[in-house]
Amino acid sequence: MRKNKMESFRKLDPNNTNWAPQTAREAITLFYRKKELGHIVWDDLDITFRELARELNQEQFELFVNWITNPRCVKPGNVPDCFPASGYVQSRPQEEDDEKSL
Repeated sequence: MRKNKMESFRKLDPNNTNWAPQTAREAITLFYRKKELGHIVWDDLDITFRELARELNQEQFELFVNWITNPRCVKPGNVPDCFPASGYVQSRPQEEDDEKSL
């Protein structure tokens, strides 16, 4: 019990990044802390996310993954997809663009 209290106090230190998060909230907090301290390299971002998620249970892991994929909690809209399933996007000929600009 005493060890857990000491660990929670260590988590309050803004320079301490030597702990494994147990919840998605702690993982996100640790991510931003590491980012502010310059411990995160863009090329190793996937490794950082794996390290942050290693101690999370399934429920907390899913919350963490949802945050990674949609950090601002943007709700899906009702606008049709601008990229059709066929992959073909019709473009306008150059002449039409030139005529409209006059």
